Amino acid sequence: MNAKKTKTTVARDVDDYLARLPEDSRLALEKLRSTIKSVVPDSVEVISYQIPTFKYQGACWFPMQPSRSIAAFSRVLDQSRLTGAS
Repeated sequence: MNAKKTKTTVARDVDDYLARLPEDSRLALEKLRSTIKSVVPDSVEVISYQIPTFKYQGACWFPMQPSRSIAAFSRVLDQSRLTGAS
């Protein structure tokens, strides 16, 4: 008996995820992505729970998902953690 092959719909990476979006959502999230990378250059992009997310210091900080407000943030990053200020 042959195993049935299924086609995955999960994005391989952030670029793949963005490529699947409608142009207006993709452009908005690419702008957000660029802003996050410029503010938190040490962050790492991952796919978490099937959406692009930025990880910083081991925690997920900025999930990027299209919605009416374009993106939702799960946490607010304390600026002192970025600058090393106390």
